[in-house]
Amino acid sequence: MNGVPGAAGENRRRCPHPRLFSLEAKGASDFGMRKVALETVDGITRIVLNNQPIFQIGPLDQGLWPEGIHAAPTNEALKYDLEMTRRFGWNMVRKHIKVEPDRWYYWADKLGVLVWQDMPSADADNLIPAPADDFEPELRAMIAGRYNHPSIVLRIVINEGWGQAQFGPLAIGRCVNLVKSLDPSRLVGDQCLGLDRLWRRRYLRPSHLCRPEFAASRGQSCRRAGRVWRPGLAYTGSPVGH
Repeated sequence: MNGVPGAAGENRRRCPHPRLFSLEAKGASDFGMRKVALETVDGITRIVLNNQPIFQIGPLDQGLWPEGIHAAPTNEALKYDLEMTRRFGWNMVRKHIKVEPDRWYYWADKLGVLVWQDMPSADADNLIPAPADDFEPELRAMIAGRYNHPSIVLRIVINEGWGQAQFGPLAIGRCVNLVKSLDPSRLVGDQCLGLDRLWRRRYLRPSHLCRPEFAASRGQSCRRAGRVWRPGLAYTGSPVGH
């Protein structure tokens, strides 16, 4: 980055005003630059983007679609979801236990949406046997496959301990160290409970969002006729803010 003119100044990627550069090298492409880290600001350890503290708030996005369940119907649909994220006033998305196609991350790069990327977890209740030996290779593949997207600022190794009993906490620690070694440019969360030893997740009232140590808050369900997968069933305390 130091060798790129203007990299340390106004050209560096910002949120909510991202800038992608045109690149020609046997073809045309784009690239962006950003720095994400933990720093002490006013005596409190905070996430900083390009050396500036940033309060990140956004939905836990499970990426479900009426037309195709896990598959979006069109490229425009992928773009629309992220455009609406910005219109709602959010600046980040936690992509929950799912890896999207590259086009989704492309739009996150273009629109200036920060991404917290989950590694898909094993069975939450540890009832379905899962090959623990497959977890690490697939984790490596996810990092390699979604490496060149500046919108991704945080990788989450496992969600709430789901499937952890199948390979143990020591293996989780090894996977955290693996992710940090493969991708040192991003922060790493181990199991929704430790972000580089900082992140703590608690479901609290939205009035607590102003307190810097809190990472998630409970939200109210909003059910609309014709928009519910199973009538009568809805989350009553799903996290809406990070």
